[in-house]
Amino acid sequence: MKNRHLQFWGAYLIFHWLLISSSLLRPEATTSFFTIILIALGAALSLLPAQLASVYLGIPTLVKKLSGADLSWVYVIMRVLTGVVAGIILYRSAIHFIVYPYLYEQAIAWTQFYSIARWLSNFADLCMPMLLFAGIWLWDEQRKTRQSAKDLEMEKLKIELQFLKSQTNPHFLFNTLNNIYGLSRRSDPRAPEALLQLSLLLRYLLYECASERVLLTKEIKMLEVYIELMQLRRSEPAEIIINTAINESHWGIAPGILLPLMENAFKFAGDSPALYTSIIWNCEVNEDGRFIMTLKNSVHQTKAHENGGIGLSNIRRQLEIEYPKKHTIDIESEIEYFQIQLIIQLEVYESIEMSDSRR
Repeated sequence: MKNRHLQFWGAYLIFHWLLISSSLLRPEATTSFFTIILIALGAALSLLPAQLASVYLGIPTLVKKLSGADLSWVYVIMRVLTGVVAGIILYRSAIHFIVYPYLYEQAIAWTQFYSIARWLSNFADLCMPMLLFAGIWLWDEQRKTRQSAKDLEMEKLKIELQFLKSQTNPHFLFNTLNNIYGLSRRSDPRAPEALLQLSLLLRYLLYECASERVLLTKEIKMLEVYIELMQLRRSEPAEIIINTAINESHWGIAPGILLPLMENAFKFAGDSPALYTSIIWNCEVNEDGRFIMTLKNSVHQTKAHENGGIGLSNIRRQLEIEYPKKHTIDIESEIEYFQIQLIIQLEVYESIEMSDSRR
């Protein structure tokens, strides 16, 4: 901030120096150009304290008030008037005791020091830096206020997103542990494999989900692991048709955002291992990064009246936060089947990493 003030005043000093120089460079002038430049510089420097006083004694308080600070208008006006009076006195003193007698080498009468017309003229001169810096600081304060509001909103969204994930992950974990518990009670030899699959998923949820984006191929792989885990608990494997035409590995996606959809598909199809379950899972990515996923599952009659529970409500909100105006989700619910089509405009994973590193 101090450097910015020095830069502003340095630029204004140069401007005022050139302005005074132009007024002294008259055709009838006999003084050399170099001397005129030095005289103008001396005059600009002599008047600088008056300009600093007029600006800093009152303008910052006025800017704070206009930016919403809880300050009395009487106090603000008194501060501004103090700056104006101090600035005029310093301005008149610089002209009367330095500029005219030593730089211009001209005598000036004492009556000129108290002249109301001169005071008004000096006030007009001081209005330029006062208005200039008031405008700059007011714009800067408003920019900071907007940025603070934006940062606060982003922080609130991050907290909400973390809360949504904290709901989704335990929800998935409770269901999966219940499945493995069922295998263990039956002394099913597939229980160790189920634990291994669960450890892979937990590693992904604990470490990868802390990132803003992961490779789409990694997210798809975790869904496949989840499907294998769900198949292990069933006496008769579910009829699952998978068509994941995703070969490119450069697209990124929000981690864990697809898992609730797959969990929801198994839930609607029936939790019991003995129930017939049919799931059709298709997903692809267009050349422009448009990810299209369709998930269709059979619906057991005891689940037909449910609306998706925590999973669907969370996924909708997560999509609103992660992909505002860059996604669509369509749900088709019938007596015999339930279908979700999700479309997300993805970004290249490498560019996401580079932008994160720059931040």
